[in-house]
Amino acid sequence: MQTFSPTWSRRFLRLALEVASWSKDPKGGVGAVLVDERKRVVGLGFNGFPDRIPDDPALLADPEAKLPRMIHAEVNAVLNATRSVHGAALFTTLTPCAECAKLIIQAGVAQVYRLPHPQHRHQRWGPSFDLAAQILGEAGVPITTVELTEAD
Repeated sequence: MQTFSPTWSRRFLRLALEVASWSKDPKGGVGAVLVDERKRVVGLGFNGFPDRIPDDPALLADPEAKLPRMIHAEVNAVLNATRSVHGAALFTTLTPCAECAKLIIQAGVAQVYRLPHPQHRHQRWGPSFDLAAQILGEAGVPITTVELTEAD
């Protein structure tokens, strides 16, 4: 398993932040970047509706309508990958949820790097984040939290 240096980890997380900005979700975008052992980006994804479902502001503003339609950034990164992601690292702006953790494991992703996030903003997802950490740990997929710095 490739371990990325702090400098490379921050670079890929900054790219994930850029990808997150492409989301139309008014509550905030999430971005994910899949990187192989040679530091090549093999997949990008952000949270959004499936193709052919328009980014209707009324749907996006209504959590009851939005959440069942939303594809998570991690799923989109795997679906958009240009090749197998087996052995790749996932760089994400948010902790994966339990559903995404299962996909990450099944796709063969070897490690996860994430940004820290304020707990208050994502309270409703807390139990899913905790379960995801447990599931990923059971599968031997480490999660590393990386703080961004101004230096890079």
